[in-house]
Amino acid sequence: MHFKFLLLLNPYIIFISAQAEVVAAYPKIRDADAQNSLLRAENGSMKEKLSVLSGEIMLKEAKYHELKKEKGALKQLSLMHLSPAFAESSQPNHYGYPPVNNMAMDQPGFNQFVGAVAPPPMMQNQNTENEFGFDVNFGDNYNPM
Repeated sequence: MHFKFLLLLNPYIIFISAQAEVVAAYPKIRDADAQNSLLRAENGSMKEKLSVLSGEIMLKEAKYHELKKEKGALKQLSLMHLSPAFAESSQPNHYGYPPVNNMAMDQPGFNQFVGAVAPPPMMQNQNTENEFGFDVNFGDNYNPM
């Protein structure tokens, strides 16, 4: 009879010992759960920061490529302006005559306050059409200059 009593007591002992293990493990489980929640929140924050930084780097890369293209275009333009062929072609054509650098200020028809004035009447162009083929005589409003 003693044996039957031990068999009946054994499941109760197993239940009590399991309950003691759960009570002992509960603080560890609670702490691990709290730490897991904190890590999830930190993970979400890190993902958000990563997304913002990814967007910023994409904008900066686009700006970099835009500036790189602009730099290339400006370099081409500066090389064009510095090349000897461009320098020769940019000089005005004087048709074989030396360029006039300084106009004598004491020439007739020059007024330092007004600038060049109309030449004397005998030297005016008598052609009634300008260089574009339009008639410049408009009655009372005729102005040869």
